[in-house]
Amino acid sequence: MFYYWLSLTCWGVFVVIVGAFTRLVDAGLGCPDWPTCFGYWSLASAQLNASQAENFYQVVFDFSKAWPEMYHRYIAGVFAFGIVFVATFFEKKQYYLRFFLISLVCFQALLGMWTVTWKLHPIVVMLHLLGGMSLTGLCCWMMLSRSSLMSHCQPGMRMSMMALGLALCMQILLGGWTSSNYASVVCQNFPSCMPYMSLDADWLGAFDFWLPIGTNYEGGHMDFSARVAVHMLHRVFAGLVVLQLIWVTVSWYQSTGSELCLIIVAMWVLIVVQISLGILNVLGGLPLFIAIFHNLGALLLSLLWVVGSYRYGLFRQNP
Repeated sequence: MFYYWLSLTCWGVFVVIVGAFTRLVDAGLGCPDWPTCFGYWSLASAQLNASQAENFYQVVFDFSKAWPEMYHRYIAGVFAFGIVFVATFFEKKQYYLRFFLISLVCFQALLGMWTVTWKLHPIVVMLHLLGGMSLTGLCCWMMLSRSSLMSHCQPGMRMSMMALGLALCMQILLGGWTSSNYASVVCQNFPSCMPYMSLDADWLGAFDFWLPIGTNYEGGHMDFSARVAVHMLHRVFAGLVVLQLIWVTVSWYQSTGSELCLIIVAMWVLIVVQISLGILNVLGGLPLFIAIFHNLGALLLSLLWVVGSYRYGLFRQNP
């Protein structure tokens, strides 16, 4: 069972990377329908009959946009089928997690559909990102429960780990909100937003969640000042994650003395890498390669939190 869940965890990481690539190359609406692409299950068939499909959907077929979207669906479909298959026929324990996993797979599929049919609605895109990372994290948890890594509660670690997990979740949501509203490139300087101009950030407009369904949100509809507010808050929460990790580190040393914790060291390394990638994204105008690795870093940091929570205190398994 360990190897089943390990394979699914690695596949989930791959799905998130492909999803990030699809979003970053603006291919989320490369296919105007779901689950087919221009009415065809095969991308090759859609390309072969593009002119006929264009007349029906009133959308120009762009292969450079269609293939990232369609291959993301193929890969995510394999991931979803693998989770349902393993959880149903092989996993015999932790019934509540099995049920939650399968339910989350179904909801994630709905979010994938709504991403297309609701034309990149920012809330749907943000939740779709969080759902992919949550599924991968749960697969990692199931893998750990089948490994020889035992869960040992460290006194004083639970609150700090819980706070770190909440901060990470909020930061991932803010990252998804920043990306779905195309606010990643509004600020071109660090640590300030603009080097030569003062901007009043629109904090109320930055979090207008009641957006109409049916509008095409490709390119974003948020005002510039509201995008600045979203972008800057994403930076502020990065600092909050650092503060929470300091709390986790202090709690660890208070519980164990001077013993080194490799998981916390790895978290610190990833935090430094993530902040560096974020700065490079700002100064470089969101280079595709760096932006993808920024998404990957967020996922890996989340998986490290899952490992740390299992190993050191958030969810103690009773013998």
